[in-house]
Amino acid sequence: MDAELSARFAAEVDWPKVVDPYTPWQHGPDLLERVWSPDARTADDAHADLHVACCGDGSSVLPAAVEVLPFLVRAAGDPDVRVRPQILDTLAVLGRAGNAARPTAPGPKPGGWRPTAPAAWPAAWYRATDALLPGLADGDEAVRAGVAAVLAQATGRADDLVDRLRSRLEDEPEQPRVAPALADLVRICPPGGAPPTIVEAVELLAEVAAADPAAATAVAPRVRHLLDTDERPVRHDQWRAVLSDDALLAAVRTVVGAAHAAGA
Repeated sequence: MDAELSARFAAEVDWPKVVDPYTPWQHGPDLLERVWSPDARTADDAHADLHVACCGDGSSVLPAAVEVLPFLVRAAGDPDVRVRPQILDTLAVLGRAGNAARPTAPGPKPGGWRPTAPAAWPAAWYRATDALLPGLADGDEAVRAGVAAVLAQATGRADDLVDRLRSRLEDEPEQPRVAPALADLVRICPPGGAPPTIVEAVELLAEVAAADPAAATAVAPRVRHLLDTDERPVRHDQWRAVLSDDALLAAVRTVVGAAHAAGA
């Protein structure tokens, strides 16, 4: 970790907000410095402290999360950080907690409790999801899966993220590495996007699979199940209905057919 980054920890984070929610303990810049430690145990302990400071038991987004989020995203993309999958797990927890705290969430019963998030969280989360997109092409499979899990919580950005992923795939020389993560990201389409979004996502996968047999082989196992369910991929209590079933099935068959032709 370079001195410039360390200086940013001190200058850009409002450290009085980065506290343990269960004790009087207040953290300082050394907490982020320890995330970059080459010692796995030190980095893991720092991550555990950050997780608690950011989301407690995972049910709310705490003020510390807004302060350190840009650095968590940076750490998740830095191969020198030993705890990248753990950091991505924390980001996914924060995404879920932020979704639960949205104004559209059901209110509590009288005297009940409702998940909370700072007013600045939605804008910070939006910026974070943009910054995480390059991680879909990371050389570490666990990191790629972690990034997909985080972006799957960006339920309000399904259409936008599919468009961005399309642009990224068009410019990505190693599409077989990116395409499986996009297949996992089909989950971002419900409940955030309009019904056609999930069709567009699978159609994008079909384009990639038709052009690149290696990508088809990697993607087909992740979408083949869509041919085998009566509610594809609709779960009416949580997801919006997909209106273009024919288009969806055609796209899935293109992927599966390309994989079959490639010998998968």
